[in-house]
Amino acid sequence: MTFRFLSQVHSLLCVSDWSARDEWFQRLENTVLQQILRGDQQSVQPFHAVAYPMNGPLALEISRKYAERVTAVARSLKPHLEFQHTSAFMPDFERGERLRIGYISSDFGNHPLAHLMMSVFGLHDRSKLEVFCYALSKPDGSEWQQCISSEAEHFGMCSHL
Repeated sequence: MTFRFLSQVHSLLCVSDWSARDEWFQRLENTVLQQILRGDQQSVQPFHAVAYPMNGPLALEISRKYAERVTAVARSLKPHLEFQHTSAFMPDFERGERLRIGYISSDFGNHPLAHLMMSVFGLHDRSKLEVFCYALSKPDGSEWQQCISSEAEHFGMCSHL
């Protein structure tokens, strides 16, 4: 798959042209599956894999392969650091432990991304997930920032760091 096709699909989705959406995503899935089988870098990154209508197992495999590649790069740059497999960090749900999710953004305020994401932080299942939001921008006192800070279990301002 060429970068051009992926860019074209993304652009058409942004302008709400879904005329051949099913065909595009079938082609995208087939291409990514072939790339994974060959050991090539995937055309679709993890964020897009969950944003596009890809099947769950494929999206997970895209994320795994991406993590492997990033880990290999990190090891090559810092060989003295030890990296642990992500499963070592998985909580024991049987004992009631929760998975911790952290969102870091400079857009937790009056910003289009906050407008779109505002209620997402309060929709997580708190029996399974503990949500942290870290704002990189200064407090703006907006209703969006107030909503996000009240819905996330933990909200921290980090602009001073």
